[in-house]
Order: sequence, then C-alpha cells, then structure tokens
Amino acid sequence: MRTTSWLLAGTLLGTLTVGACGGNSPPPDQVAAHRAANTALRGVPLIPGAKLTSSEIGSDAIQTMLTVELGPDSVADWYRQQLVNGKWDIVGDATMADGSISLHASRNGPPLWILIKGTGVASSQVTLVGAVPDSTADTTGGK
Repeated sequence: MRTTSWLLAGTLLGTLTVGACGGNSPPPDQVAAHRAANTALRGVPLIPGAKLTSSEIGSDAIQTMLTVELGPDSVADWYRQQLVNGKWDIVGDATMADGSISLHASRNGPPLWILIKGTGVASSQVTLVGAVPDSTADTTGGK
C-alpha cells in the first residue's frame, strides 16, 4: 500500500497558494510558517481515505486534523505499521481512559504525535502534531 505523505504537505501549501490568488502576495511570515509546516510533516504517512478537516500552524508546531472512515484500533494499527516501515521509532503508544490512542514517534528530524479518537462506530478523528525544526539549531552534531 502506497502512503501519500506528500499530499498532506501539498494540501497545506495549496491553502497558501489559494489564499494568494487575486494578485495579493501572502505576508512573509505566512509563507515562512507554511514552509516550516512542510518540514514538520515531511515523511508523515497519510492514511488512505483521510479527509483534511483543519490545520493550524504555530511557531513551534503544526497540528492537522483528519477524519477517516475506520475505527480507532484500525487507524492505530495502520499508523504503527507505516511508522515502523518508514524508519520511525515509536517511543510512546498508549490508550487513554476515553479509548483514544496516542502515538509518539521520532526519527532524524522533528518528533511526531498522533492522537486517534473514535467519532462513531467505524470512524475516527486523527490529529497529527509535528514539531517545527529550530532553524538555529546545530544539526551537524558539533562538527
């Protein structure tokens, strides 16, 4: 099964492009925020059939909410498999008292949090939170 992580970043950047139509250029801070969002969620798998419901970009993180017509356990199983296949380390995996499932993953780059909450018999809300990399950080390991 092919993942479509590039669609998520493309959708977010497309929002910026649509907002720029009409001859007005988006403010530089908005352009920078969207570029950071692209970096924060690069390589994050997007479950097939997901529909983007909202996205918020902050200075430290981006949060994207999706809905999908699968139960929370199926969504979590899919993300676990895709994260491992994508060379992510799952460093947190917990089921909350309300039945929602929280996954925390990391790899070479910003960490990722995934919260999966059932919204019906066979539907879920998926919240992806990616940290925006610190552009001033030393990524060379001091070399």
